[in-house]
Amino acid sequence: GIDLGGNSASSEVISDLEFDSVYPEITLSAPSERALINSLVITYNLSELVEDGEVILERTGGAADPTPRHIFKLSDEEKSAGEHSNVSLAEKSNLVDGSIYSLWISAADAASNESQSDVIENITFDISKPLITQITPASGTIVNHDNINYTSSEALTFMEIVWEQMGGESDPASPNTIELTREELGAGRHEILSLWESVPLNSGTIYSMTIRASDLAGNEADIVKMNTITYDVDLPVLVLNVPVTSSFVNNVKVSYDLSEELAEATFIWTGSYGTSAVADITSSEMTSGSHDDVELIISPELTDGETYELVFSGVDLAGNSSEKVIVTDVTYDVTSPTVLLTGPEPHTVLLERTISLRLSEDLSKTDVIWSREAGVADPGSPHRLSVQADKLTVGDHDNVEIPGSEFIQVGTIYSVSIVGEDMAGNKSRRETVQGLDIIRDLTGEWLFKGALLTAVWRFTDDGGFTQGVMMGSQISNEQPGKFETDFSTKPFEMTILYDDGVKRFALFEFLGNDRMRVVTSQNRPKSWSDGDLMEFEFNPAVTP
Repeated sequence: GIDLGGNSASSEVISDLEFDSVYPEITLSAPSERALINSLVITYNLSELVEDGEVILERTGGAADPTPRHIFKLSDEEKSAGEHSNVSLAEKSNLVDGSIYSLWISAADAASNESQSDVIENITFDISKPLITQITPASGTIVNHDNINYTSSEALTFMEIVWEQMGGESDPASPNTIELTREELGAGRHEILSLWESVPLNSGTIYSMTIRASDLAGNEADIVKMNTITYDVDLPVLVLNVPVTSSFVNNVKVSYDLSEELAEATFIWTGSYGTSAVADITSSEMTSGSHDDVELIISPELTDGETYELVFSGVDLAGNSSEKVIVTDVTYDVTSPTVLLTGPEPHTVLLERTISLRLSEDLSKTDVIWSREAGVADPGSPHRLSVQADKLTVGDHDNVEIPGSEFIQVGTIYSVSIVGEDMAGNKSRRETVQGLDIIRDLTGEWLFKGALLTAVWRFTDDGGFTQGVMMGSQISNEQPGKFETDFSTKPFEMTILYDDGVKRFALFEFLGNDRMRVVTSQNRPKSWSDGDLMEFEFNPAVTP
């Protein structure tokens, strides 16, 4: 060029000058619109090398952010042309948890052509862990169902539940894993999710339940673990031992066996007229094992004389209901039976060891007790004898000879008591008859062995009498006659009238089953010293 003075400028040549009017193209592919992120990682593409570039996040909603716009400069490497994948700006960012941002990239090339990427909107920055709460089944529970309940604080991308054996019955398939899908991953309360169909748990096994989860931003929840969860689908077994069908009871005590501990159990008595009495048993009465003669803390009120059906049922700790145990025809009876001795009369001589009795109802047992009062010693006294079963029905039973009565001693004076017990266990009042003098039939042969001779007396059941003397093995000097006895006095009296007209009188008493003391005289003796005193012994082998 030439200035106003006509001076010409020197010329300068500029070479390799490139004219650029093309704007750089910026493609931002990640994160996507409405994404939830827990760190700032972007993926983008530059059509050319840029001179300057920056990433811009601008708050548009959510939690307050004191810095409404965040600008991050791209490094030299990040400004090169081409694809830039998963570029982390986390260390540079100070985004606020819960804020919602719009995101774009702005850049200018060396020719100062400026471009901007599309704006990605509604990006939520989330670094809070999801919370999994209100979980059932809880630790230490026993369950019989396949229901899982939980609450999630936010939507999840992943959740799994792992069941692992801790004890109890062996589960060869342990550990069992369930991965939740779709609506099961939504935020909020999830109830009665049946998830175990694909994971058959084993009845009687004790498990731990572990829950792992992560949210849409990739934040992992704290691991939740429930321990000692018992899976039990076996029904409890109840056995009712007392009362039994067709029985009588005088109380509401029960005896039963439980296969396992119960959460609840009930006895229901239903009377023949339709009235019911219910007893729920307490926790101490519901432990596993045998429970004998249990007087229920919560006891029902039953009606005397009523016949009941009794139903026993229960529910175990897992909620499994037992089969009902039913017994029928149980009669509640609290009335004492009446047992009367109708014979013998008191203060009488008893030739037969029999009694007569009257029962107000059928009895389960009746005992007769012979107790010595006087007379010959009886080391076995008192004798407690049980009346035979066919004599325990309601009504009168006359002249009953009870097994064991053969041990009652002749010559001993007894009192006889009787006491009975009905089918329900109610005892009768004790009835007693005193002054029973036991005698025996004189029929047979009796021997008196004196110093010089052996006298033989023989009695027949038709009143015949013979007196003789034993000479070796033979009897001589036999004197036949008749005899009469009088047992109305003590000592007893005997009158002997020989066939030749001679008459003698005697006092006698029994000294045991086979011995008797006798004093005889032509006149009626008044004492043991008033005549000839002899002790005779019964001879079961009659002398020819």
